[in-house]
Amino acid sequence: MNSYFICHDSQKIEKTFANIANWKGSGTYPQNLGPFKIVRVRDLQRCFDSSTSDKRPTLPCSSSSFMITFYFENNVVLTIRTSGTEPKVKYYSEIISKPGGG
Repeated sequence: MNSYFICHDSQKIEKTFANIANWKGSGTYPQNLGPFKIVRVRDLQRCFDSSTSDKRPTLPCSSSSFMITFYFENNVVLTIRTSGTEPKVKYYSEIISKPGGG
């Protein structure tokens, strides 16, 4: 599922992403979304990836744009990011299965 929210208030967008990245204190991300466990977080605005040994992503980072990806235990991936050209917060979700896994 892919969609977006329109938001003309850049401060509200910044605060929303800051709240996600400081969920229960500085530098803490959510550990679950409802009953679904998050097993990895990648935040390209803060140059963070919980799955790497040095906690740095392999993708390029950008302090001027927001993009957080959550990887769930059930193989769902959810990415939330800002648009580079419009006043939008976009989200993308996907389910990944192993080849032949259905």
